Amino acid sequence: MDKLWLIIKREYLTRVRKKSFILITLLSPLIMVAMITLPALLTVFAGGDKQKNIAVKDDSGIFVNNIKSSDRVNFTLVKEALEDLKTSYKNKGYDGVLYIPSFDAPGQNLRIVYYSEGQLSLSTKDFIEREVADRIEDYKIAASGYDEDVLKSFKTEVSLDQKELAFDENGHLTESDKKNSAGVATAIGFISGFIIYIVLIFYGAMIMRSVMEEKTNRIVEVIISSVKPMQLMMGKIIGVSGVGLTQMITWIVLTVVLLGVGGMFVGIDPSAMQ
Repeated sequence: MDKLWLIIKREYLTRVRKKSFILITLLSPLIMVAMITLPALLTVFAGGDKQKNIAVKDDSGIFVNNIKSSDRVNFTLVKEALEDLKTSYKNKGYDGVLYIPSFDAPGQNLRIVYYSEGQLSLSTKDFIEREVADRIEDYKIAASGYDEDVLKSFKTEVSLDQKELAFDENGHLTESDKKNSAGVATAIGFISGFIIYIVLIFYGAMIMRSVMEEKTNRIVEVIISSVKPMQLMMGKIIGVSGVGLTQMITWIVLTVVLLGVGGMFVGIDPSAMQ
């Protein structure tokens, strides 16, 4: 047992003292947290959370007094020429120019153009597309002569509630609400399987390299003369497993701490991510 402990200690200390191990252990959480917080930081410093004031150049004529603003986007219909707006929109207090081309009978696809020096966030882009699509839908309904309220009454929202059936202690059938967690369970299973796969490959390769190094240096011949091969292999496996546990625990602790610090600057709540 003493020899096994010596092998475990040697395998563990040899690896945790390497510069590569220290760098990977410290840098991996930093990279992970940076990938999470950097987009939020860019949004904050770029003013992405502020309301966008957008000038709308509508050549179609169907959006007059018919396009709705929100707390995210404020639309303002303008009559200036598009080329003039491209060069003067910032001086007039606009963040960009939305151009809606003229059309007679729009089909399923309509390409509108947003001009600005910066880029829209995905949520703002999605809001503009949905707002324009809704206004075109209203225009089509009005042009066809159908009653909009009647058409909307045809749409029915359907939601599926799940009830879990079970028998109580008295043998009576009971039912209770059941939350659908199939998607969450599938995601957790996939991520867990992927992590196990990566861990087995990474630390399995570490054990293999250790055996190859000792065999190349002929150290293994000296070791086997004093310990059993099973003790040698068990010592290597347990030692490398200890290295892996140390690295994983360090990653978890550093990630939680860094997310807490990063959340103070960008408004991320680490507890909400659990």
